[in-house]
Amino acid sequence: MKKSIIVSLSVILCLCMLLFTGCKPKTPDNDTTAAPDSTAALDAVATPQEEISSEVSTEPSTEKSTEPSTEKKTSSVNNGSQSSAINKKPEKVTEPKVDTSKKLNSYAWNGNGTYKCGKGDGYLVPGMYYIQKTASKCTVSITNGKKDADGKAIGIEDVDVPYNIFVTLKAGYTIKINGGRIIHSSTAVVPGANNSKGLYSEGSYRVGTDIPAGEYLVYSTSGSETALCVAYQNADPFSEDADMRGVEALNPMYFTIRVGDIIEIENGNIMLAPKGAVARPDSNGAYDDTCMYKVGKDINPGKYKFVPDSADAEYAFIVYKNSFYEDSDMVVKENLKAKGTIEITLANGQYVDFYGAKLVPVVEGEEDNKTDDPVTDAPSEEAPPPESESQEQQQ
Repeated sequence: MKKSIIVSLSVILCLCMLLFTGCKPKTPDNDTTAAPDSTAALDAVATPQEEISSEVSTEPSTEKSTEPSTEKKTSSVNNGSQSSAINKKPEKVTEPKVDTSKKLNSYAWNGNGTYKCGKGDGYLVPGMYYIQKTASKCTVSITNGKKDADGKAIGIEDVDVPYNIFVTLKAGYTIKINGGRIIHSSTAVVPGANNSKGLYSEGSYRVGTDIPAGEYLVYSTSGSETALCVAYQNADPFSEDADMRGVEALNPMYFTIRVGDIIEIENGNIMLAPKGAVARPDSNGAYDDTCMYKVGKDINPGKYKFVPDSADAEYAFIVYKNSFYEDSDMVVKENLKAKGTIEITLANGQYVDFYGAKLVPVVEGEEDNKTDDPVTDAPSEEAPPPESESQEQQQ
């Protein structure tokens, strides 16, 4: 499987921007212990789903399981460090040559070629476009009409496009497409849009047009490679204010998207979060690390303790104040190198994600030899409800 461009670009932006908590792996350091099979049942999530219709897609079909993995795996969040498929740092590139003598129709498909954005029959009109892959390999080059001190064009060149994407073109931009076709987004029909099951596979979607706003679960379809889902407001590859946020997950993680967002999902699915609990406790009342839990929905608010899978092993946990992943103070508490039994208090609306341990309710009056939590316990306010569109669909 070819290396995904979106992952490599995440590393670049993580080093450059260092926003929020930035690229913190959940896997405990030096953990070589093989993880045992999960005992929690993801009943609400693991129901087999129908394959999403390809509709007008011309991409080769590659079947992937639509069920989330129930193996014990790490889930991590790279807040503010993700990138869209072609949001790459501009560099010196060769200016593509454009033939503006032929007439173009921005609202019909334009195939392989080089196009300039501007006015006239030989130009694409400014706006947001949908690029659809028509071959197993699709590459895109874009310049913004600017040049450096040496007269070299500034842009991105021969970037692999892993799936259908959206891109905003302004007057003066030039785009070269090989292995795909382009159409103005106002007439684009997105494969798999508004799926009746609330399930969306790899690709790009406009929130409010192709996918309803609301709270979703992001999970991997391979069981071994992480799924990456990002949301952003600006599809211009040269914009510095894309307002990008996202999650990286193997097991199901909550993610809330808003009207006006563009989302991209790679190596996984995003599905509307069920009204019921995502997972259930085992026979002893403990919760395993098979998914993220929402307090007040999947588990009750109150006191809990983390009990490590192995007495001497490190484990990790993070408590979030919501599932937007956009504020610098989104993490209520965390410990990525925890040891021993740690007691925490979880408040309504918070989210807890952990690996290498079980989450066990604390029985009133119970005495336990526990280590002190080194992170200040500061329960957050309940997260704001999802957009109205999602609430209606869930009902």
